[in-house]
Amino acid sequence: MSLTKIIFKVGSEIDILCILIGGLALPAYNVARTTLDIDIAIYAKTQEELDIFVDALSKEGIQTTQTPKITHQLFIVFGRNNEAEIWLKPCDSFNWDQEMIQKTFSIEENMKVLSLEDYILTKLARTDRSSIDISDIVQLLIANLNKKKSIM
Repeated sequence: MSLTKIIFKVGSEIDILCILIGGLALPAYNVARTTLDIDIAIYAKTQEELDIFVDALSKEGIQTTQTPKITHQLFIVFGRNNEAEIWLKPCDSFNWDQEMIQKTFSIEENMKVLSLEDYILTKLARTDRSSIDISDIVQLLIANLNKKKSIM
């Protein structure tokens, strides 16, 4: 089982929302881009929930060299052949809110992504926004131009 699927399985088993973010989420919005990194945002409300999540990952063979704290932005986990960044909020510029959570949707069993609108907002709000982020936004708008639900 892939590192990504294990992380989502663990989140589902202990009732912690996991959201695929970054380049790997783009196909959910009809855009393809090559990327090697894995970015996942989790919604752990307390330090205890975060500790349970990290412990459950460890039991699946996924380790971290850090001591994740609920006040941190992210931590890195290591699987057998790759690594993933686990973000504690969907973007460095804003936190989880109930509307954002309600608009997430599943792309596979136990695997969710943000709504298109929220995904674009996370790209726009990044403090380290790059030309790749801008290109992603343009591609997202073009690929989803004729969707029933307006993104504007």
